[in-house]
Amino acid sequence: MAFRTRRGLGAACFARVEVNQPADVQLGKVEICPESVAGMRLREEPRTQAAYPVEWCTRAQDTCEKLAGVGVRSKRLFGLKDIKVYAVGLYVDPRDVQAKVRPAYGGSEEGQLEQKVFEDVMDRDVKKTVRLVVHYGKLTSKKLIHALRERCEKPLAASGKLGDLEVFETWFENLHLKKGLAVAFSADRGMLVTRVEGRVIGQIDSPELCRALFDIYLGKDPVSPDAKEDFGKGVAGLFGKY
Repeated sequence: MAFRTRRGLGAACFARVEVNQPADVQLGKVEICPESVAGMRLREEPRTQAAYPVEWCTRAQDTCEKLAGVGVRSKRLFGLKDIKVYAVGLYVDPRDVQAKVRPAYGGSEEGQLEQKVFEDVMDRDVKKTVRLVVHYGKLTSKKLIHALRERCEKPLAASGKLGDLEVFETWFENLHLKKGLAVAFSADRGMLVTRVEGRVIGQIDSPELCRALFDIYLGKDPVSPDAKEDFGKGVAGLFGKY
């Protein structure tokens, strides 16, 4: 597990920022500090070398989320080679984990968490964030949204919430993706807030959309199995610490 500290500009500000409620988040408002500030402790995803702050702090939260796991979303291109599409970082509020998630172990490896632990993280109002860092330079916002829609459409249609997905998609209409750009989805008590490079581009009160989106990464068929596995180890390490 590689950690490093980025030095250069300003003062570290992921450690603590002023507090608002999620409903007070303003569109276009920079809620997290630029990732070039001094003293920030980072963890690197090794295959893409994407750097992740070990804490995720915003004005919408009174505690910082902890980085629990990293991985890569890869896709086979023409059956010939794997393309690393984007890096994945999964954050969770450690106090929510202790208060709301029940430890349950099983599976083929000692200490491996059962799926119901991931279900608890998704269903029990645990504050969480998935942060994507673009690696494949040809990824467009249209392709990203198409991929997310493929996974979210069925459960949202079943719950009568397809309109929430359509609202979500509008946030990306004029977004230009490039290598290294960070897109983050944060869920807190059913409120989904989406940020690009720390700037809020949209928010919606939709527990169903939060659930469908995080199922992509924590469900039974995750798009990045290594990120989910690493997240499970990170969550297991939080039990009993807070």
